[in-house]
Amino acid sequence: MGIELVLDELAYLWGIPLSLEKGAIQIIGKDGSEWFLECPDDSGLLTIHTSLGLRPETVKEYQYWLSLNTNRSKLSFSWVGLQKGIVCLGVSLPSEFLDATLLSNLFDNLYELRENLIQH
Repeated sequence: MGIELVLDELAYLWGIPLSLEKGAIQIIGKDGSEWFLECPDDSGLLTIHTSLGLRPETVKEYQYWLSLNTNRSKLSFSWVGLQKGIVCLGVSLPSEFLDATLLSNLFDNLYELRENLIQH
């Protein structure tokens, strides 16, 4: 199933417009968090990411956040990174294996993981 069709189905489920015409989609969560969905034409990967709103100040804090990437039991297939010095959470998956239900569940799981990481 093509990513545009998946997004059309998800848009219907969520009751909001979703289109990759501009290369990315910004979604505002119920709590005001910003989520970005990107699927460049030439990559075949769908990436979802959001800021955790945390800025590490010490080497120890950087090590903590980036070392989470080795904790597969906690992050599963998602990742933690830095964008302009701020910790972010994301996941990248081949778009050819996604459907609307899987994508909706993925957002739910990432939202829950985001909350757990912020409260660490």
